[in-house]
Amino acid sequence: IASSPLLGRYDKPIDRESAYEVLLGRKELAPQDQQPPGKTVAEEPSLADRAGEFLGTAAGQALKSAMRQAANQLGRQLVRGLMGSLLGGSKRR
Repeated sequence: IASSPLLGRYDKPIDRESAYEVLLGRKELAPQDQQPPGKTVAEEPSLADRAGEFLGTAAGQALKSAMRQAANQLGRQLVRGLMGSLLGGSKRR
């Protein structure tokens, strides 16, 4: 160790403030009544949320699930159609 070119550089312990400690400090200093960026003061519930509240818990969950599946299927079909048209699709022989 005595012949190392980094002898004086790494032999002193340093206790630096971690990123976690810095973020905790910022959180404590931030005003509590401020909303996080990207969030609006009053967010409107989605159509599925409103329908779920209207129909009750079991029926609302079923409706939410059905709407989610329909949206996923529609998105999947759109992506497949776009990718097929852009990449040429598979040619059947």
